[in-house]
Amino acid sequence: AAEVPGSVWPSPVPALARVLVTFADGITLAWLADQDTDAARATAAFAASSLARHAEPSTRRPLPGDSTHPEDRHAD
Repeated sequence: AAEVPGSVWPSPVPALARVLVTFADGITLAWLADQDTDAARATAAFAASSLARHAEPSTRRPLPGDSTHPEDRHAD
């Protein structure tokens, strides 16, 4: 997911991954304690928005051989 076409991550990806795991653990533990699904969904949306702010548009175009290049995709 860190290599999503069209995005770059100026922040260290391992640090962002740790934050994501921390968010997921916290949301899970809070839901197990209070079973407040609406609060869990709101927190997940906040977490996604917070992490997405660390992504920036890439200025690099995919090249042949890149995993995101259409010619390199396999038919399912």
